[in-house]
Amino acid sequence: MEVIVLERLKSRAQSRVLNFVKSHFKRGTNYNCEAICQLLERFEPDWKNNFKDFMNDNEKEVDGLTSTYAVRNSVAHGGSTGINAKTLRERRDGAKKIVGALILATVG
Repeated sequence: MEVIVLERLKSRAQSRVLNFVKSHFKRGTNYNCEAICQLLERFEPDWKNNFKDFMNDNEKEVDGLTSTYAVRNSVAHGGSTGINAKTLRERRDGAKKIVGALILATVG
C-alpha cells in the first residue's frame, strides 16, 4: 500500500504531505480490501471506485485475502494454519491479482 500510494503522490505532493503519508503507514495496518477502499477514498474517490469495481468482480480473491489475514493472526498467536499448500498458493496468486488491481485503480 505504502509503495503504491507514495509512487502516485510523489510527483504531485509537497514533501510535507509525503512525510505525513509515510507516517500513516508506520502503524502497520492489515489492509483487507475494505480497508484498502477506505484508504484510497481519502486520496481520490475515483481510486476507491476503480478498486471497488475490481472487488465486485473478484469475490474469491477478496475473500481469500481476508481469510489469509485470519490464518496469519492465528499462527502469530500460536494457532495452526488450517490450510494446505495448494490453498496457500491460490491465495498468493489472488494477492498478486489484488496488488495489480490496486496499481491499476490508482493510475490516472
